[in-house]
Amino acid sequence: MQFLNGPGNNAEDVRDGATHKLKQGDVFVIPAGTGHEFTKIDDHITYMMVRVDPDKVVPLMDDAASQTYLADHR
Repeated sequence: MQFLNGPGNNAEDVRDGATHKLKQGDVFVIPAGTGHEFTKIDDHITYMMVRVDPDKVVPLMDDAASQTYLADHR
Protein backbone atom coordinates (compact mmCIF):
# COMPACT_ATOMS: atom_id res chain seq x y z
CA MET A 1 0.00 0.00 0.00
CA GLN A 2 1.31 3.43 -0.87
CA PHE A 3 0.56 6.38 1.37
CA LEU A 4 0.37 9.71 -0.43
CA ASN A 5 0.54 12.45 2.14
CA GLY A 6 -0.24 15.68 0.41
CA PRO A 7 -0.37 17.35 -2.96
CA GLY A 8 2.07 16.42 -5.67
CA ASN A 9 0.92 13.12 -7.11
CA ASN A 10 -0.70 14.72 -10.11
CA ALA A 11 2.09 15.27 -12.66
CA GLU A 12 1.74 13.87 -16.15
CA ASP A 13 5.36 14.43 -17.21
CA VAL A 14 8.65 16.08 -16.28
CA ARG A 15 9.81 19.15 -18.17
CA ASP A 16 13.43 20.31 -18.11
CA GLY A 17 14.34 17.56 -15.66
CA ALA A 18 17.73 17.45 -13.96
CA THR A 19 19.57 14.64 -12.19
CA HIS A 20 21.50 15.20 -8.96
CA LYS A 21 23.72 12.64 -7.26
CA LEU A 22 23.54 13.22 -3.52
CA LYS A 23 25.83 11.94 -0.82
CA GLN A 24 25.58 11.64 2.94
CA GLY A 25 25.21 15.03 4.59
CA ASP A 26 23.89 16.84 1.51
CA VAL A 27 20.94 19.17 1.88
CA PHE A 28 18.65 19.49 -1.12
CA VAL A 29 15.86 22.05 -1.15
CA ILE A 30 12.97 21.37 -3.51
CA PRO A 31 10.75 24.41 -4.00
CA ALA A 32 6.99 24.04 -3.66
CA GLY A 33 5.38 22.86 -6.88
CA THR A 34 8.55 21.26 -8.22
CA GLY A 35 8.19 17.65 -9.35
CA HIS A 36 10.78 15.23 -8.03
CA GLU A 37 11.48 11.54 -7.51
CA PHE A 38 14.22 9.14 -6.45
CA THR A 39 15.50 7.29 -9.52
CA LYS A 40 18.49 5.32 -8.20
CA ILE A 41 19.11 4.18 -4.66
CA ASP A 42 22.11 1.82 -4.42
CA ASP A 43 21.51 0.52 -0.90
CA HIS A 44 19.15 2.58 1.27
CA ILE A 45 18.47 6.16 2.24
CA THR A 46 17.44 7.95 5.38
CA TYR A 47 16.09 11.42 4.88
CA MET A 48 14.28 14.16 6.69
CA MET A 49 11.44 16.00 5.04
CA VAL A 50 10.24 19.40 6.15
CA ARG A 51 7.01 20.37 4.48
CA VAL A 52 5.35 23.69 5.12
CA ASP A 53 1.61 23.06 4.91
CA PRO A 54 -0.22 26.39 5.24
CA ASP A 55 -3.35 25.01 3.54
CA LYS A 56 -3.46 22.07 5.97
CA VAL A 57 -3.74 19.39 3.25
CA VAL A 58 -1.42 16.82 4.87
CA PRO A 59 -3.29 14.56 7.28
CA LEU A 60 -2.06 14.78 10.86
CA MET A 61 -1.35 11.68 12.94
CA ASP A 62 -0.91 11.42 16.66
CA ASP A 63 1.91 9.24 18.00
CA ALA A 64 -0.19 6.07 18.13
CA ALA A 65 -1.44 6.47 14.55
CA SER A 66 2.10 7.20 13.36
CA GLN A 67 3.48 4.09 15.07
CA THR A 68 0.71 1.95 13.58
CA TYR A 69 1.35 3.35 10.10
CA LEU A 70 5.09 2.70 10.39
CA ALA A 71 4.56 -0.85 11.65
CA ASP A 72 2.22 -1.62 8.74
CA HIS A 73 4.63 -0.26 6.10
CA ARG A 74 7.93 -1.93 6.93
